[in-house]
Amino acid sequence: MTKIVPALLVKTAQEYHDKIRLVRQLTDRYQLDVIDPEYADNPTLDLSDIEPRLDLQCDVHIMSFHPQHYIESALRLRPHMVILQFEQAENIEACIASIKRRGTVKVGLAINPQTEVEAVAHLFAELDHILIMAYSAGFAGQKLQPKILKKVAHVRELAPNVEVGLDGGVSDDTLARIAKCHFDVVNVNSFLFQTDDVLGRYSKLLEELS
Repeated sequence: MTKIVPALLVKTAQEYHDKIRLVRQLTDRYQLDVIDPEYADNPTLDLSDIEPRLDLQCDVHIMSFHPQHYIESALRLRPHMVILQFEQAENIEACIASIKRRGTVKVGLAINPQTEVEAVAHLFAELDHILIMAYSAGFAGQKLQPKILKKVAHVRELAPNVEVGLDGGVSDDTLARIAKCHFDVVNVNSFLFQTDDVLGRYSKLLEELS
């Protein structure tokens, strides 16, 4: 069964709190996107402005060339999982190890469309989750690149015990194709929140993807 996870890309504490109120009406797990302004010209809310929310599972997706600068702040939130963006990240293996040392926090790795599965296969033994980006990380609302859907089967062939997620690219036009891939997790931002009927849209996602 596919888990639908709201993805929050927020710039202010008020926006964060408003979306958390919506998330609580939908599910028990959400993803918080953290974008370093050096990585993309779309900086997000500072993690120091957020308090841990123990009633919800939080996956923190760090998009930075220097993820080590964000790990401690992410772990302060007592997350369910920390996801590192693979491309051009410094010390990725050391970062994975530093998260795993905490024992209770899962570790994920996100890969952009241009990154082949083989490029990260050597890290699979240390990972709990692979997040397949529907488009290059950094901005919400972009179109899904269909070639990435082939990666699901490839990841499962090499790492059958690793949770496989999709981030982005969900729309009325792509739902059927995404459903056929049977992702473990689908993270949704624009398609979920850019509507006056968030609950209705979430119900549609559950019907189509679960």
